[in-house]
Amino acid sequence: MKSIRIGFVGCGGIAQRHIRSLLQIEGVEIAALATGNEARLKEAAALVPGAALYADGEEMLETAALDAAFLCVTPARHGRLEEIAARKGVHLYVEKPIGLDMAEVNRQAALIEASGILTSVGYQERYDPALEELRAYLAAHPAGVVSGKWMGQMPGALWWRQKSASGGQVVEQCTHIFDMLRFLFGEVESVYARPFRGIVRGIPQYDIEDASAAVVTFRSGLLATVITGCYLGPQSPADVGLTIYTDAARVCYDWTRHIRYCEGDAVREVPGNCSHHFEAAAAFVEAVRTEDRSLIRSDFSDAARTLAVTLAVNRSMESGEAVQPQAL
Repeated sequence: MKSIRIGFVGCGGIAQRHIRSLLQIEGVEIAALATGNEARLKEAAALVPGAALYADGEEMLETAALDAAFLCVTPARHGRLEEIAARKGVHLYVEKPIGLDMAEVNRQAALIEASGILTSVGYQERYDPALEELRAYLAAHPAGVVSGKWMGQMPGALWWRQKSASGGQVVEQCTHIFDMLRFLFGEVESVYARPFRGIVRGIPQYDIEDASAAVVTFRSGLLATVITGCYLGPQSPADVGLTIYTDAARVCYDWTRHIRYCEGDAVREVPGNCSHHFEAAAAFVEAVRTEDRSLIRSDFSDAARTLAVTLAVNRSMESGEAVQPQAL
């Protein structure tokens, strides 16, 4: 079996999680690691002592002999990395969100398409087998209204609280909810959203919303509401997931934990698959090995459509008007 040589740009927590997954897959060689954060580079290098180490991700992509790369960088750092990989023929696993500027992301999507490289984007929840049952259920029992939420505490990273670096909670974190809505219900026609500020105080360089609420209209006519909040205290548990109201049941998706089908007095619970990060990485490796693109649940162009929805939410919060997503 030919070994698949993989490099990493970015060596933080999510990168190290992917590294641990890849180390369980036969025929994978983690050949190179790149980050300007010396502490993170040292941590990742301890997991794969034989990897070549780089202080710069662009240099790694330009010079290392790689079949594929994982890009685990902050949202504002995307763009140049994807362009180099496309030119060099390096397949990509890209962590979400894939950028902050829709015009630039659409341009990168066109370059990637022309290059022929295979891409996968880190919407790992799509690989949970429980979702296949849910999709089949929804095909037989249509929904009219859906409620989504991502309520939690503010992450500690400085870049996360700066809209120019992260895009805010909707773009960086709640992207998973918007992507799941697309995965289950199709494309979005328009969004209307409003922000809320005033709870979070005394946090240096904090300029994102404390909370938001959005109404999403799908091309099918389905309606969804999505609320976000990053102001909860340490005693308040996070609340993340979907509630789907079908013609036959209320379906409650407790994010990655379980899906409950509430039909009359009966409640049926389907456990989630906690290994979906591994499943996503394994699917990417197998797709690279076999050139079978059908194994990928979200490629770069598909992820661009999710990004377009979340950026439209941001524009609606700024303008106070309904906005249509702007993806290719």
